[in-house]
Amino acid sequence: MTDTVIRAKVDSDLKDAFYAFCKEQDITPSQAIRAYMRKVVKIPNAKTVETLNRSEAGEDLYQARDADDLFDQLEI
Repeated sequence: MTDTVIRAKVDSDLKDAFYAFCKEQDITPSQAIRAYMRKVVKIPNAKTVETLNRSEAGEDLYQARDADDLFDQLEI
């Protein structure tokens, strides 16, 4: 995957407030924008894709009576 740049014009007050929000959350503005974009377009991350592919191949599947049984099997 090749990184690319997106440019957007925004009001300077909005930009400053967004940067302050990101700093409070201990994330970069780029991380926040990427997270929003992934949520909106529903693109799974690499770990999710890997997990879905294993599930479709019948690997790492668990059957459980309930959540407690599943957590016991997963040792969580």
